[in-house]
Amino acid sequence: MALALRTAAPLKPEIRLAQALSEFEAVLHDDEKKLFRTWRAGSPPSVSDVMKLTAEIDKDNRLCFGRCFGPRLTSILETVQQFSSIVDVIVGGSQSPIATSIWGVLRMTLQITVKFASYFDNLSALFMRIGRSCPRYGQYGVMYTKSQRLQEALCDYFCIVVTVCKKAVLFIRKSPIAQLSAAILKPFQSEFGPLESNLETIADAIREEASLAFKQEVALEKKEASRFRAWSSLKTATEIQEAKKFKAQKEKYRFLNACSTYNHQAAWKRARKMGESTRVFDHTDYKHWIQASTSSVLWITGILGSGKTVITASLVQEVRIQFPNALLGYFFCSHDDAESLQAKTILGSLARQLLSLLSPDTFASIDTVESDPFDNDEIVSYLHKLAPQNEQAFVIIDGLDECPEIELDKLFSYLPKFLQTSQLFHIFCSSRPDLHTRYRASLPSQHHLPLPVENHEIAQYIDSALEDRLTTGSLCLGDPAIILAIRQALVEGSRGMFLWVVFQLESICAELTDEAILTALQSLPKDLPETFDRVLRKLAEKRTTNPATCRKIFAIVAAAQRPLTLDELREATGVVPGDTEWDPRKLINDIQMAVSQCRSLLLIDEEDSTVHFSHHSVKQYIVSSPQDPSTRQFHVELPEADRNLGEVCVTYLNYNVFNTTLTRMGNHAAVQPQAITTAIVERAFPRAAVSKVALKLLKREGGKDFDLSARLQEVGFKERKRENYSFLAYAKSFWLFHTRQFHTRRPATYQLWLGLLSKNDMIGLLPWDPEAWDGQSERVLQWAVENEHGALIYEITSNLCKSNAGLPLRTLQLLIGVETKHLQLYPDIHRCTAQVLAKYCEDYTILSILVDSGLNLYQRDEKGLLISAVLEGRTQVVKALLRRKDFPINNRDGDGMTALNHATVRGDEEMVRLLLSHEDIDVNKSNDAGWTPFKHAVFNGHKEIAKILVDHGANVARLPSRHQISTRGML
Repeated sequence: MALALRTAAPLKPEIRLAQALSEFEAVLHDDEKKLFRTWRAGSPPSVSDVMKLTAEIDKDNRLCFGRCFGPRLTSILETVQQFSSIVDVIVGGSQSPIATSIWGVLRMTLQITVKFASYFDNLSALFMRIGRSCPRYGQYGVMYTKSQRLQEALCDYFCIVVTVCKKAVLFIRKSPIAQLSAAILKPFQSEFGPLESNLETIADAIREEASLAFKQEVALEKKEASRFRAWSSLKTATEIQEAKKFKAQKEKYRFLNACSTYNHQAAWKRARKMGESTRVFDHTDYKHWIQASTSSVLWITGILGSGKTVITASLVQEVRIQFPNALLGYFFCSHDDAESLQAKTILGSLARQLLSLLSPDTFASIDTVESDPFDNDEIVSYLHKLAPQNEQAFVIIDGLDECPEIELDKLFSYLPKFLQTSQLFHIFCSSRPDLHTRYRASLPSQHHLPLPVENHEIAQYIDSALEDRLTTGSLCLGDPAIILAIRQALVEGSRGMFLWVVFQLESICAELTDEAILTALQSLPKDLPETFDRVLRKLAEKRTTNPATCRKIFAIVAAAQRPLTLDELREATGVVPGDTEWDPRKLINDIQMAVSQCRSLLLIDEEDSTVHFSHHSVKQYIVSSPQDPSTRQFHVELPEADRNLGEVCVTYLNYNVFNTTLTRMGNHAAVQPQAITTAIVERAFPRAAVSKVALKLLKREGGKDFDLSARLQEVGFKERKRENYSFLAYAKSFWLFHTRQFHTRRPATYQLWLGLLSKNDMIGLLPWDPEAWDGQSERVLQWAVENEHGALIYEITSNLCKSNAGLPLRTLQLLIGVETKHLQLYPDIHRCTAQVLAKYCEDYTILSILVDSGLNLYQRDEKGLLISAVLEGRTQVVKALLRRKDFPINNRDGDGMTALNHATVRGDEEMVRLLLSHEDIDVNKSNDAGWTPFKHAVFNGHKEIAKILVDHGANVARLPSRHQISTRGML
């Protein structure tokens, strides 16, 4: 019958989905079917059910204490949960059980397969990859009722998800022999690879369709808004209601995006994968905090590496499960992501999470601008206004130690406001003890919970970690009894530091003999820096290690403003600063292996392939001065690393290949292999495909007449979809940041940098209109001052020095701002700015601004503003300068002369009287030769000036006797 239906006509997507669900149920055992039908008849899954299910999976998984598979499953589970909330509307209302069925399929699959360790490892990794590209509600939710094609694509997508689950369960149903045979003859990737590829294709189509439908709807909305009365008379009540609903949804997501678009979940997933900790849940202070009937604060503190982040990640899950209806916002500050360390990012992300589940109608009264993010005041104000009254809310923040002090000051000026509202806020913070001491007064109603050094969970973690490494074979022993010695040494040496244990485990597992393991146990490092020294020494001893490559990778990862993906890192390491010719032969062929050579100091996030230091203490160690001379070759200076990455970005953006495309070749276009440029091959093939083509070349008589086009099709279109120029997005976003300390002393890259500033096609790369750059732009100077971009300030002030154009008051005020911020990015930046200011000091209005600004107006060049004004006879300028009571009137110039000395030599009586009117004037201040102003007056015959000086206390006795005689005559 099914065959007849397929032959007659293709089934509708919703029918195919229902059929796939039936086929899945058919492979279940009777008891499983009964449970599955119970789930299907229940309520659709909620947001809290996602964390609840991942917690159940991790609880059932007894592989090891320190590893959690749940975070791998979060994205796909969230996607199914979101789809379940709308799918019934798509396929016919509340009578359809599809919504809960899809969730039940995934839940049943996970519960069946979790008992099979190695298989579940592969399956959870597959679901993680699917979740990475799966369509999220925010991408299509607003449009699902508007587009039939979108609805059909979503049904097709989840039909394949159900098929994946069915295949996974069927594999488990096989006998052990059949499983082994299947694993050999048809490996996991071969079995599920085509389905994964189909899911990626449909996910892309869903996003494109949702985007197209949204644009069409907005265009239609604008058109109909201009003739609303006619439109409303033609629409049915249902259609008008749908239009209002669409508008409300659109306004909600516009509002949430104005709060934040930061991905807060990625850092939580990384932390959750490190393990689980419940050590604080039984503590009295924790119970008082979580059960409080009024707003309260719990602040845990602990030493470096004591497991604070793991505790916080576990708390997020615990709160979501224990209080499914409460508002929850959490944030993990990441040392390698500069955006996450800003108060605005933290507050905005928390607000978005706390408000994201509210009805779209809640946001109807909010007037938002799509392209204009809210500031901190607006974020907190809207949060208080929109959050339901008397609602229980949890705010959880980890890693506060990573934030700059200025950002912490901002954050702790707003957090207390959370406690002053009608909502019941439970605020949780974790940090090292010193931060709590500094900011504890900011948050009242506080419970402080210091983590003790003695921690029973460390012993449990060591047992589980050793068991895992023995099971997986990463720890090999000749004598089984050695495992007890390892355990004892780790427990005794940990001193409350999980992180220390992790690094020692990696080091021990790297040893090849029992003797080497026992030797290592006898001299375990006492602290983390000593541990890192040992890792680098081992690294230097390996013949396969390339210290220069390791150091380059360390430098780029340390300087990067956000975690780089493997592809981004690969391209960044291949850039030669100043060389604008793209040469893929300089790229590292296997960047993953290069990163792995850095051993446990770096880790690769399995979900998004980003590269991180394994802990912020590792970065601090790498950028510090080495204590062990043998590790010096691996350490980096952070300012230099920042400048070097700036040179990489600037050089990369000057490559001339970004607009080129791979020429399409005919089906029979045969070319000589030696004529194929490396650049084309690099862009066409990823690593695996390159190996395949190389093998083909090797087998064809030395590679003659190789049909490149045919081979491209042979390796498959999916591999060729890899995005070229992966580093481009990072370079565009951060090239200005990394060039703050650029200087003319690096002429090659400095000129390339200037070229980027003056290009007219740099729209999107510059925070100002490219046409605004003329080397003197007030708008650009304002941006440079606000962002402390020393290179731009230097370039603009240098150009102003050379220009004869007038200096606008706003520009002057900006330059004053440069001085008052005391930017020390260049030794001569103050001198350069001083020349600009001195050039316009005859303008009394400008001079008044200078005097009133509080600047150090004296030491601006070799002579200074005051002495220059005295020498040029500018009485008004001197009067203005002397209004400042703190003016250093007695300072000397390069010749040792004071302003009073110069005025006396010139015989400028008015200027002398003016200078003597200042209360701090030293009338007897001599120059380098010992000549006082009075001696100058006598020597030059300025009788009236000599009398004035004597009247003001000049010391006549200090003159030689012959001058004293002439002085008596003058006086």
